[in-house]
Amino acid sequence: MNAAPDEVRLVRALRLRNQGLVPGAGRWAAVPEVARGMVALQAQDPRAVLHALSLRCAGHPTEASVAAEFDAARVVRNRPSRGTLQVTASEEMHWLSALMTPRSNAAAVKRRSTIGVTDAMVEAVGEVMRSELEGGRVRTRPELVAACAEAGIALDGARAGTSCGTTPRS
Repeated sequence: MNAAPDEVRLVRALRLRNQGLVPGAGRWAAVPEVARGMVALQAQDPRAVLHALSLRCAGHPTEASVAAEFDAARVVRNRPSRGTLQVTASEEMHWLSALMTPRSNAAAVKRRSTIGVTDAMVEAVGEVMRSELEGGRVRTRPELVAACAEAGIALDGARAGTSCGTTPRS
């Protein structure tokens, strides 16, 4: 049975409203509220996610204002699901990662041998990462990969994702 055209239009309108994309119906007063309300936004393109957050926020803050929310760690980037870069409110990152990471990690562990990643390599990467992130320091993925290279652990794209994403935490 096909939905009637009016029902399809209603569903589309409700979806746009719930995504915070209907002018005048903005539910979120600040960027972290947008991230919290959306749970997570795909964020492979850094400039596009700044725009997506601003578009959904009352007053449509500037790119610089949205970027300041990242600098203040009120919103964060994370890869909880299959390596997909997402943005969420910082206080939501922990439960979102706990929910989504185990499945991604299990798949990555299965893939390790096909790309030449050993348990010893993962442990060594973990040591470098713990050192680099000690005291709450923030590092980008390229910075972590560079730190691994300085420690003698060469990580190409596939190895970086598999090794950094499944590193044991202590």
